[in-house]
Amino acid sequence: MFDLSLRSWPEFVVNKAIGDLGEVVMVEELAHCSYLPLRQLALKTMPEERFHAGFGRDQLPEVCRTPEGRADAQRAIEDLFPLMLQFFGSSSSRNNVVFRKWGIKRRTNDEMRADYVERVVRLVEEVGLRLPQASLTS
Repeated sequence: MFDLSLRSWPEFVVNKAIGDLGEVVMVEELAHCSYLPLRQLALKTMPEERFHAGFGRDQLPEVCRTPEGRADAQRAIEDLFPLMLQFFGSSSSRNNVVFRKWGIKRRTNDEMRADYVERVVRLVEEVGLRLPQASLTS
């Protein structure tokens, strides 16, 4: 996904929790793709992506049990979340228009990004963390 240098266990956990969650949103989209080989690949990949995101989701409360872990996780969220918003592509992507026309994707980049943000908000609020201010369009 991104070339990130992870320096701590909390950073790794946040990367799994919110980074791989972005991949889940994207692969879910491709699981409905009109191009059968891509749809089959997405369906084959989905269990692994869900496992990774689930691992992060399950470990995040553990990381946040200590003040140091909570602070490290919060910093990791502040670093990673703005990057993840870019993962979904430009709001004015011509490619996305074509992909939707051909049935490769059903939703706009902004719709996928909004879906992702909604899921991440629930996840981080459950453990008492917060998302940084970031532009939800690109």
